[in-house]
Amino acid sequence: MFFNPDFSVIDAAIIKDNNGELIMIVKNENSNPPEKNLRITKTKNIEIGFPTEVSPSITGDYWVEGPSPLIVGEYIYVYFDKYRNHEYGAVRTRDRTTWEDVSSLVSFPKGIRHGTAFTTDRKVLEVLLNHKD
Repeated sequence: MFFNPDFSVIDAAIIKDNNGELIMIVKNENSNPPEKNLRITKTKNIEIGFPTEVSPSITGDYWVEGPSPLIVGEYIYVYFDKYRNHEYGAVRTRDRTTWEDVSSLVSFPKGIRHGTAFTTDRKVLEVLLNHKD
């Protein structure tokens, strides 16, 4: 996706929130200063595109990649790979502006790398869990 030639990004993920607004989460790939964090930009109309201005970092003082957003109740969660730390993390928001690091509240299988979070029904979950080994 061609987004902003003056702000290098990769790993874009888009989710529609409960208000119908589209939120794009991107990994900041700028090399000067080197920051590998997640930022967001929002639009109400995909036909006009996303603003090229992005938010401040929504993740902590660590390098991340592979954002995967998911709506759970009143929260938007974004899961990501803290690849230098060899662990997975998460942030969440209710208002799409204030982000809280909840990495200590979530757990993931050992050795997890990039993935996609998605919702499914109980029957599909049971089939997947029965084939995990």
